[in-house]
Amino acid sequence: MNTSRMRVAQKVLQWPLRIILVLAFTASPSIAYADAGTPLIWATLFHLLIGNAIIGIGEGLLIAHLFKARKKAIIWSMIAASQVPPAKPVA
Repeated sequence: MNTSRMRVAQKVLQWPLRIILVLAFTASPSIAYADAGTPLIWATLFHLLIGNAIIGIGEGLLIAHLFKARKKAIIWSMIAASQVPPAKPVA
């Protein structure tokens, strides 16, 4: 069998396996804790993480384009930098 066909077949088989694993994990019973956080707190957290990641990707692409730098390293560093809170000003 051709190696490229084998790679395609492996990729095609990976998706059903991933879907089965996701369904198995989400359908399995889990313990509910009272101190797990409200859905609004989790939604805000995910919104901030995803929003900062999108902003980091945009900034990283812009900087990589302007300075002709490696895109992957710049994008990852910008995503990491956007997750760090700003320093408090000294009074």
